[in-house]
Amino acid sequence: MFELIKKQGKSGVVVLYGAGNNAKKSIDFMKCEGYADIVCFTDSNADLHYTTLFGYDILPLPVVLKKYNSDSLFFYVTPDGTAKKEIYETLCKAAVEDQQILNCQEWEYKRGCTLLEELCTVSERYLRLCYNYFIHTADEYSMDDYVVYGDPYSEETISAFMRFRQERAKMIAHNFPSPCNECQYIETKVFLRENKIRIVNTQISVSCNLKCVYCTIHDKNPTKENAQKAQHFLVGTFINSLKSAHAMSDKIFLDISSGEFAILTEQQKDDILAVCESYVDRGQILTNAVQYDSKLEYALCKYRDIGMYTVVSLDAGTPETYHAVKGADMFRTVCVNIKRYIKQGCLVRLKYVFLPQNSNKADIDGFINFCLDVKKETGEVLGIALSRDFAAYGDDLGEMLNSIAEMYSRLNSLGFLTYIMEATFTEEQRCQISTMADSYTPPGE
Repeated sequence: MFELIKKQGKSGVVVLYGAGNNAKKSIDFMKCEGYADIVCFTDSNADLHYTTLFGYDILPLPVVLKKYNSDSLFFYVTPDGTAKKEIYETLCKAAVEDQQILNCQEWEYKRGCTLLEELCTVSERYLRLCYNYFIHTADEYSMDDYVVYGDPYSEETISAFMRFRQERAKMIAHNFPSPCNECQYIETKVFLRENKIRIVNTQISVSCNLKCVYCTIHDKNPTKENAQKAQHFLVGTFINSLKSAHAMSDKIFLDISSGEFAILTEQQKDDILAVCESYVDRGQILTNAVQYDSKLEYALCKYRDIGMYTVVSLDAGTPETYHAVKGADMFRTVCVNIKRYIKQGCLVRLKYVFLPQNSNKADIDGFINFCLDVKKETGEVLGIALSRDFAAYGDDLGEMLNSIAEMYSRLNSLGFLTYIMEATFTEEQRCQISTMADSYTPPGE
């Protein structure tokens, strides 16, 4: 794109979008490329507006667009990864043309699915396109329509998966019949042209010390052979295999989300920690916090700066409901361990999976009171994800919608960072919850 503009004899001013970590490097790069006419920065962070960085003003995008003639205005997007894509989308919405974005050649606007384009879900015996196939697809399709079977470490399996993934992406882009076409996440938007994996999600048949009523582990009763494979499966070795096969981006989001981290083998834990050092940009390691794990604490503290966190699905506000939903009388122990992780400096997010058993006043009050206790004792404002068991309850949430809306409204009003998990709600349901939450009035007011 740089050479094309030069050959066309175009001249103009350059605005750097993104006044963050890559700002100085971007200035130096642009000047080396012969673009000396850098006039300012722009950034989505309003707190930075009308300040300066390296001698350049940081202006809001609308001001930049008004100040400079579009025929002579060019942008260079400074961040990498997902932030870069989001900025590109913002510029597109602001009617900035592709030819005005100097590094837009990395992106394309098409019909597709973010999970399909960026994710690989790995088990001990196959690679899978996404983790939502059983939620949003038609009844005639099964998991076999989303997987490539084989040794996950094998370059042959990885190559076959990448070809399978690319072919499915083409089918979606051209609206050809495919198992993915009914999924709500297919949309026309910006995608990276580079067809590499940026998210690694684990669905290994490892053991767990709870029996949650909504458990979605792909193989709840694995064969002896698969159980042995799972017990010795090394996530880091798999990620190194992806890298060797040139199938992975330089940095990934690592999602350790099956089984229980605290009862993995020491070798499996060390393997996860080792790969974080080299390839992980952000990540989450799920735990049910039934057991406190010092290696998990170490990982969360060491990699806190890159956004490594743990998710604990509490799913109750009373010991009785916790026992009923999770299959063990461990509510008080889990609450103590959550606070302990936070006090040690770990990033912890809570999750509440709505079920008929926990959609009542006692549990909603109890959960919110626990969040307030954590804030009081640790000073941390928890991030909280509200979810539900889609597979068991389908589209009809009934009275559960009221409970979800109440929880969402109350947590937000108390200052907690609360969000509705897109993967488990339809767009219509999310709109309903948001509308009901906006109009929620506590009893007695």
